[in-house]
Amino acid sequence: MRNLELKLFSNIQGLYKALNQLYFKCNYDVFNQYSEKVINAQNIIIVEPIYCNSKYSTFSPIWKNFLSVHSPNTKLIVMGFCNFQSRNYIDLLNLPKDFNAYVENALPVSADWEIPIDGADMLEYLKRFFEGHGGNSLLSKLNQLKQSINIAQIQIVNKEAVFQEIWKALLLPYAKPEWQELINRWQNYYPYFEYLPFYPTMQEISKKLSEASELFICDKPSEKLFLDLNIDSSLKQIQQQLTEIDKLYIRPEIYKTSN
Repeated sequence: MRNLELKLFSNIQGLYKALNQLYFKCNYDVFNQYSEKVINAQNIIIVEPIYCNSKYSTFSPIWKNFLSVHSPNTKLIVMGFCNFQSRNYIDLLNLPKDFNAYVENALPVSADWEIPIDGADMLEYLKRFFEGHGGNSLLSKLNQLKQSINIAQIQIVNKEAVFQEIWKALLLPYAKPEWQELINRWQNYYPYFEYLPFYPTMQEISKKLSEASELFICDKPSEKLFLDLNIDSSLKQIQQQLTEIDKLYIRPEIYKTSN
């Protein structure tokens, strides 16, 4: 049987060492964050639950959704402590005798197979991140904030009002509280993003948010600062990026229904 090449994902590094010595007997590469190596990888193993932000969580359903879009022939093997039998799940307390044969028999991510949830279900958690409660969804908040910033941008560019008037009448009483609420929610979820396959996109978004925050935390906001930061454009990009993530990996059923 040919030698397997594996990409292993988790944050339990000691377990990898033990499994490799006693069980895998094959070439493998370990990463504990998103890596470009996962795209078109032949076989990926995720050991769960993953300990993050003081709790144990299951991330593999999101990885399956992601790989189904970008690398549908990849075989994803989930390893954990659930008493569950599957062609793609290995109970660490009941290991298959022949690991290579097990991987050969596993289904690709494009097939319909179940992943047991051990710990917090990160897919459901991220659905709440996007969905929120009615108008409190992240995408809804982004849209409200974008409207306030866009109105300010148009008034300044068209010289309909001076910046200080816009700041006192619109940005300070409306945009600033909306911005703070958005940032608080983002920071609350961010530790989990590090274990998501689209983490680089979340890093880009976080950088845009950090740069735009300068307007709301500086002592003397000015028209020049507002225009230089180009927050309106940044928010449009962020909304597009998050909508794409939601549509492809988190809540695709919502978008299918709406079409």
